[in-house]
Amino acid sequence: YELGYNLMTNSDASLYPFFRQEELDLSGSEKSITTYGLHYRPIDQIVFKLDVTDDDSKDGDTTSFVIGYVF
Repeated sequence: YELGYNLMTNSDASLYPFFRQEELDLSGSEKSITTYGLHYRPIDQIVFKLDVTDDDSKDGDTTSFVIGYVF
């Protein structure tokens, strides 16, 4: 499941914090993945994304920062 909400509903920009929980069954081995982060879109063509993923099968978290541009 995934939960999120746009905190800037009265603006052309959007600020979207989110939380996602995944449970996988891979050939009898269960895996849990939790991802949370923030997406900021100042205008429709640009997005800045910061995501943190906690995968119980790995050592530690994975943090990613992405800039997206649509032309």
